[in-house]
Amino acid sequence: VKTNMFNKTNTKFKELIGTRGVADRKKILQLASLPETEEELIAISKFFKKRALFTKDLANEAEIRNSFIEDASIIVFATHAVENMTSDSYEVGLVLTPPNETYNQFDDGLLTREEISLLKLNNPVVTLSACNTSRGLYSGAETFSGLPTGFFEAGASSVISSMWDLESSSAKEMSVLAFEIATKNNIPISNGYN
Repeated sequence: VKTNMFNKTNTKFKELIGTRGVADRKKILQLASLPETEEELIAISKFFKKRALFTKDLANEAEIRNSFIEDASIIVFATHAVENMTSDSYEVGLVLTPPNETYNQFDDGLLTREEISLLKLNNPVVTLSACNTSRGLYSGAETFSGLPTGFFEAGASSVISSMWDLESSSAKEMSVLAFEIATKNNIPISNGYN
């Protein structure tokens, strides 16, 4: 899944939230573009016969929920991750494309850890090609308690995540190479990153 409008390092979750816990569409759209993410997903998808790509306007919460994501064996997100490192609210999320018109907290352009945990996945490998996706829910929280835990709760068999900021071009090269190594050598995706 790739979005076409984002990049601002260390964007805080609460900066994107408007009233009633719904992401503010205008603030999401102000994030700079990550054009390499679409290239990354297209290149990765070429290693597989059966694939579905959700880029640009299709990279939204409603499309993801209404797709066959439950049956996917490999899921790759290439976008921004946002975190909330305050003591009053514990949440992290992946930035997707917000809807043009009507939206609510379940389709606002921000796929939160809580929303991820409600997905019904069938044991896929999930790759999160975004900054700091291994972080905990809040400062001092256990590593991986944020996005990875949401995917594990949803049914993922493994989650490949980062513990640092990623530069888009480098992330693309690293992910594409890892998938190439894994598919050519018939090894687990995670081993391709080693």
